[in-house]
Amino acid sequence: MKKKAVSHSCTECGGKMAYVEDIKFRGYLLEGLRCKKCGEEEMDLEQVGGIVRLERMKKKETLMAKAYKSGNSMSLRIPMALAKAFGIEPGEELPITTKGHTIEILA
Repeated sequence: MKKKAVSHSCTECGGKMAYVEDIKFRGYLLEGLRCKKCGEEEMDLEQVGGIVRLERMKKKETLMAKAYKSGNSMSLRIPMALAKAFGIEPGEELPITTKGHTIEILA
């Protein structure tokens, strides 16, 4: 969902909806619309779908990333559901930290 002028009315009270980026859903923050009058929220369905797919993947197995050689570097390929759930776009640079023998990718 792109931030833009919103002309939607709330389905509950008819109040004006405003774009927000702080709707909480299953521990994640999503984009969507919130009524300025009653607080009713409408979530971005694409983001909700990504989170649902991610949670299904987590229940089935450990999520895996595959390493590839790319020139003098290594590339990691992650599942698309994971990328969508965290809003990772192709070409985006992500910070990486290390803790002991653990690598963390911050999205």
